[in-house]
Amino acid sequence: QTDIPFDKLCIPARPCVNGALKEQAKEWVLAVSLDQRIEQQLPLDERGVYEACLINWKKSSDPPATPCVLTGYPVLRQPVKFPAQGKETNREDWNRFLVAVKRWPDNRQLHETLDFIEKWCNGLPSVTSQFAF
Repeated sequence: QTDIPFDKLCIPARPCVNGALKEQAKEWVLAVSLDQRIEQQLPLDERGVYEACLINWKKSSDPPATPCVLTGYPVLRQPVKFPAQGKETNREDWNRFLVAVKRWPDNRQLHETLDFIEKWCNGLPSVTSQFAF
């Protein structure tokens, strides 16, 4: 019971990794699937559904959650809203991201990600909404 589409998966006609990596992956999947210490269940959130589901399968009357612009996970509480309608992020994820941007000012990838988000979401949230609790 996830909102991962099963009917639209595109499986490549041929493997995209070499033989050694393919065998290593097959062995890992087999080992994990047989390991009794590993819980054979997806992690659930406070709704009791898979933590990355936007749809609440337990309460179908709920509208789908908004996906976080950083993680894609549902924004369930404490949203940080962007100027573009429907663009939100989880406050905790946004604050961690901003700390990383400030902590590593020379990290080009972090700054490119921030620039992309700013363009995609028609700007950034106000400073007061970012750290409000």
